Amino acid sequence: MPEKTRMALMTAPRWNKGTAYKIERICLGCNKSFIQIGKRFRKFCCFSCSRPHIKNIQIGKVLSAKTKKKMRLAHKGEHKGSENPNWKGGITTMIGYKSYIQTRREERKKQNGGFYSFEDWLLLKIKYGFICLCCKRQEPEIKLTPDHIIPISKGGSNDISNIQPLCLPCNQRKMVTIFDYRNTYVSEKK
Repeated sequence: MPEKTRMALMTAPRWNKGTAYKIERICLGCNKSFIQIGKRFRKFCCFSCSRPHIKNIQIGKVLSAKTKKKMRLAHKGEHKGSENPNWKGGITTMIGYKSYIQTRREERKKQNGGFYSFEDWLLLKIKYGFICLCCKRQEPEIKLTPDHIIPISKGGSNDISNIQPLCLPCNQRKMVTIFDYRNTYVSEKK
């Protein structure tokens, strides 16, 4: 039977694809007839018949030996971080970068002046009843952190008079804005 002849034998309908077809075709590899099931067009009856034809078809682009080596090394995991050819030189992962940032912050504190001890911080927390001045939650529920009312980056001092107790989420949300929550605490207490 010629290849384009369809037997189009209707079989049992599939649950989501409509009806299935059985089509008789002739294999291009071995010239034997085979039955194709479904609507997908096939030229060969099996993989062994299609193999010689696939070798002649160039799929994609030809890769150089250098590119193949890069891909092989990347697949093995040898091209991680700075070993990767696409590495741009990450700043934050450089050795000493975090200590540099911390040192820069400490220098700003020294230039702006002020100092408070752990006892001063503890007395401040006792004064405000171990609560976050922003969200009004107490310390067993949250961890209080010292917040600079006027941030050090904007010229604020590191003195206890410039510190207010805030929980970590409120402190991070405040960022570098200048807001004194001590005033709201005093007005609520009266």
